[in-house]
Amino acid sequence: MDTVKPVWAALLSPDCGVVNKSAPGHPVNPAKLLAALALVKADGADIVLMTEENFGMNQVNVTGGTSLDSGWPYDGPGEVLDGPHLSAVRAAAKQFSIYVIVPFRMLLSKGESYNTAVVVGRNAELVLSTAGVPYYQKVFPCLGYPMGQISANSSGGYIPFGGIDHGGETPLIPGQHGVQAWDLQGIGRVAILICFDVNCMELWHQAYALGAQVIFWPSMMATPDRDAISASACSATTSWPTAG
Repeated sequence: MDTVKPVWAALLSPDCGVVNKSAPGHPVNPAKLLAALALVKADGADIVLMTEENFGMNQVNVTGGTSLDSGWPYDGPGEVLDGPHLSAVRAAAKQFSIYVIVPFRMLLSKGESYNTAVVVGRNAELVLSTAGVPYYQKVFPCLGYPMGQISANSSGGYIPFGGIDHGGETPLIPGQHGVQAWDLQGIGRVAILICFDVNCMELWHQAYALGAQVIFWPSMMATPDRDAISASACSATTSWPTAG
């Protein structure tokens, strides 16, 4: 008879220094990555979620919000599946024998760029979905919107930020494979949706139809609606029961 045990998931915040968001390509800092995984592993985490588009793009100084000049909003071609940054995460996952969900900008051989997430296994492998696909590609890249601050005291309820308009993810191609599900040993069946995907109910329906027990949702958005969703649906560390 199966015993039911909790599964613990951890979130690596974009502010924890695992990647350098002030440098083009957002290079991974191996020492900080290893330190972060050691910490969450010691806390009992079975799986780790990194934030949206960790690397593969040239957007700089987003975390500090001090500069929006070099490479705003979404330039940078991406990284291939065997690129150096993803390879560093894979090696670290193997060292700590932990699953890591890695969202990043992926570049395919045809020169196509996608907002993507992969599941790195405990032995550094890229885990294939139940459909045999090694990644989830964001199905609904977001449209453009003006950047600024919500304000009840301003005309129209909005204060523009330096006249900058977020151009959306127009350079990126919508996902070509739909929602994917992964069967992870000791974890259960999981799916991934990325950022703006959360607004599209058909994707939730697809994940449910695939039998997903948990949906991981990486997002780097900082708009009021995303903050509300995150506060109500997510936490830095969470758990769920699974048979094992």
